[in-house]
Amino acid sequence: MTAHFTVGDKGTVLTGTCSDNGTPVDLAGSTVELHIQPPQQDILTRAATTGDNGTWTYAWAVDELTVAGPWKVEAQVTSSDGTVVQTFGPIEFQVRPQLG
Repeated sequence: MTAHFTVGDKGTVLTGTCSDNGTPVDLAGSTVELHIQPPQQDILTRAATTGDNGTWTYAWAVDELTVAGPWKVEAQVTSSDGTVVQTFGPIEFQVRPQLG
């Protein structure tokens, strides 16, 4: 997972990989819903874009990165027919405060 963010960033991309014992999960036809928890705030639910080799991405919108500190994210994958739901994470990442 890549996560280098500062409060106020927008358009930057949060990325991650869903893997099972080190093997990327095939996300073809699946949906990925992210549960993102800023420090001491309610959980945000956002749809991720899926890619190859188990990867997902989410581009931050304006006014989403408002709090510095440790954030958590988990990816909930639902198969195309809705019969399989698997959650990956949570993974923690840092959002830095602005200097000025």
